[in-house]
Amino acid sequence: MAGALMVPNKRLQRTVRRTKRNDLVIDYDKYTSGNFAALGLNTPESEKLAADLAAEVLGALHQAILPTFERIVDEFNARGHAMTLWNASEQGEVAYRHEIGDGENGLRLAFDIVISSGYSHLSRGGETVDEIVEGIRSSLEQHRRENGAD
Repeated sequence: MAGALMVPNKRLQRTVRRTKRNDLVIDYDKYTSGNFAALGLNTPESEKLAADLAAEVLGALHQAILPTFERIVDEFNARGHAMTLWNASEQGEVAYRHEIGDGENGLRLAFDIVISSGYSHLSRGGETVDEIVEGIRSSLEQHRRENGAD
């Protein structure tokens, strides 16, 4: 049945329709270097702006990937599989599976998108990267001495 995705329940149908209609566009001007700099490095405000950016990028990627992913599912279903939408609980997470019965599943396809973002110096509590590396190196050397390894 190519072209018609099988969605087993109303909640998932609403999720898929909402996702397809959402024309998310990233507000690039919201995330300028100047806007991040104004919020400061390692501040809760810059962390929130970075989290907002990650959410917008996730939404945009979800929108870009979902139609192609659904066409792939359709093609496999046209070749004898019977995958239905199994999970679409969050942006960036979609899963289809072919339920055979008695808790058994045939083909399963899913995608999970992870976006990372942040705005900070390469420091931790005022330490430079070199100081952090030296601290790790010292800890390893101490561990080796105490445990007789070298």
